Amino acid sequence: MTTNQGRKGKHLAIAGEDRGGSPRELRPICPLDLRELDPVPAATEAQVRAAVTRAREAQAGWARRSLDERIEALERAAKEMLRRRGEVAELVREELGKVAVEGLFNEGLGPL
Repeated sequence: MTTNQGRKGKHLAIAGEDRGGSPRELRPICPLDLRELDPVPAATEAQVRAAVTRAREAQAGWARRSLDERIEALERAAKEMLRRRGEVAELVREELGKVAVEGLFNEGLGPL
């Protein structure tokens, strides 16, 4: 479950599909300077249940893939993570107060 258009989005996306806005929003605060960041939608219980259902369905499909297909998918994901590492570092800096290098290596590249 993510927000469309990054943190500035006003809609939730589940499995890449826009699920519309949410009646509630989270209003994060930057720990570096205490300024309010752009609000993000908070998922409803129904949206969380839908995301869990879609994740379970996706896992079954993943289990049917061959080893070569899984490797290809993970390589594509790793390349995309590397391509977007700057976005991750900036988001981690603003939301967690980490310096860019720490965010890059822990959250941006750590999963790789």
